[in-house]
Amino acid sequence: MVTKAKKPTKSKVSAKPEKRTYVKQADVKERIVETTLQLLLTRDPESLTIREIATHAKTHHRYIPDYFGGKGPLLAEVLPLTTAAISGIVNEGSPATFPSKELTRIIRLTAWLAVNEPAWFRTRSSGMVLETVSEFYAKVYGLNEINAHHMAQKLVSSAITAVLYPEIIRFNRSQTAEFADIDRVIAEFLASQQKPGKAKK
Repeated sequence: MVTKAKKPTKSKVSAKPEKRTYVKQADVKERIVETTLQLLLTRDPESLTIREIATHAKTHHRYIPDYFGGKGPLLAEVLPLTTAAISGIVNEGSPATFPSKELTRIIRLTAWLAVNEPAWFRTRSSGMVLETVSEFYAKVYGLNEINAHHMAQKLVSSAITAVLYPEIIRFNRSQTAEFADIDRVIAEFLASQQKPGKAKK
């Protein structure tokens, strides 16, 4: 009786555990912030959720409360990044673009934080949007500090109403150019009534 030779068994290769890839916390935070900025261009802060932000940022939702403290602190960190572009928005004044997505994002985010993060909002050392618009009036029309501030308040409050409550003032984009012309006339009139030496260079 001939016995068949046993086939050599393949040596079992020990499965090596997959190496974990570690991502720096700073990189995850940056991705979350950038994702939030993009989502806020089309989403209202109220309806935007932590899980939705995390999904788009391709990370776990628990990192948002871990790294930022929650949705409110995250949006508070995002706000200065949105207002940094306000100087370019001030001059938009076009019926086709007003209010732009960027301006709408700033207004919605500011309003949400004022209601949902009032303690943080009160501790802000400056109102970047109001200050930037005030500087615009001082530079373009030569208004003094008080007049520039009043004009900025008027413009910012009008923009807030147009974005959040358009039905109250029956806002129509076709009126934007007309509003801009009236705003210019008022600013020029105020400048002409200022005492010499009071205008801001």
